[in-house]
Amino acid sequence: MGESMKILFVISCLSYGGAEKNLMLVANHFNEIGHSVAICNFNERETMQQVNENIKYYENTEVYEKKGKFAWVGLRKMQYDFLKSTCKDFKPDVIISFLGIPNFLSVICGKSLKTPVIISERADPYRSTSKLDKIMHFMFNKADGAVFQSYGAQEFYSEKLQKKSKVIPNPVLNVNTDYMYDAKNADKTIAFAGRFETAQKRQDIMIKSMKKVLDKYPDYKLIFYGDGQNEEDIKNLAKETGIDKNVVFAGVSDNLTRDISKSEIYVLTSDYEGIPNTLIEAMTIGMPCVSTDCSPGGARMLIDSGVNGTLVPCGDVDAIAKAIIYYIENKDIAAEHGKKAISLKDKYCYDVIMKKWEEYVLKFKKN
Repeated sequence: MGESMKILFVISCLSYGGAEKNLMLVANHFNEIGHSVAICNFNERETMQQVNENIKYYENTEVYEKKGKFAWVGLRKMQYDFLKSTCKDFKPDVIISFLGIPNFLSVICGKSLKTPVIISERADPYRSTSKLDKIMHFMFNKADGAVFQSYGAQEFYSEKLQKKSKVIPNPVLNVNTDYMYDAKNADKTIAFAGRFETAQKRQDIMIKSMKKVLDKYPDYKLIFYGDGQNEEDIKNLAKETGIDKNVVFAGVSDNLTRDISKSEIYVLTSDYEGIPNTLIEAMTIGMPCVSTDCSPGGARMLIDSGVNGTLVPCGDVDAIAKAIIYYIENKDIAAEHGKKAISLKDKYCYDVIMKKWEEYVLKFKKN
């Protein structure tokens, strides 16, 4: 490996989210292969991730309580000062930041201290259109490098940044072969997993599509796994649509792979996603999957439509229903698509993805 690097990871919190989990995976990997690693946590939400004792940990403990229209300016100034003091103490060779505000502040701090910064875009930049978002995107383009989850997200940014960046999806973890999909014993159910946040996940579209499926196949059921702010809205919509007896609200699953593997088909109806982790889980256990072609292209990276799953346009109730019905009526093709999807676990396995991170980050090593 050669001489080790000092790598500082920066994030707004270490809660349960995908960005937080992925940061911990990458940080732990660099620590395990002999680099000096630190994490700077702005601590905006309760910490749920376990930080390895070999990783130097900087957690902001200052509480910012000022209110008012411009209170956010003071909050960001406090976070910037915390980041700068962390950098002065740790003296990193490279800063790797995850999520919008940490990316923004890290680029400014990196320029100030002449330290290279790699930003990691985890959201859909096409949906970020406020004046502040535009200022942040302008700063992101000034980064020394970037890691994107999809080619669609990468293409949003300047050609200059694109040339310096790398597309590295999340790794597939913990594929439990005890719960591989069994087409012959699958229930007459359609599985859907995700937070009840309809602006993104579009459970409302799923309900309307299921109504069309039930018009033709009334013995099927839809099972929602998850909870969230719009759960009651979706329960009410199921009643209004007249399909509430065929819709099950199963709550948060403690073993999603096990639970969804019992269903006949897995469906994702999001308008936007980074890399849809639940879709990866369903595909790697061999389920036939129907997914919207959500922005900025994560599902398209996973599904070769008509080969290992089916992609449909976002918000298209008819197309989603038609794709589900096609799998119900063509069980051999559905099972074949599911079998071909299993190979994702090799393409996106932990070792392959971590090797990509290694190769990319080590380019920033000082000579």
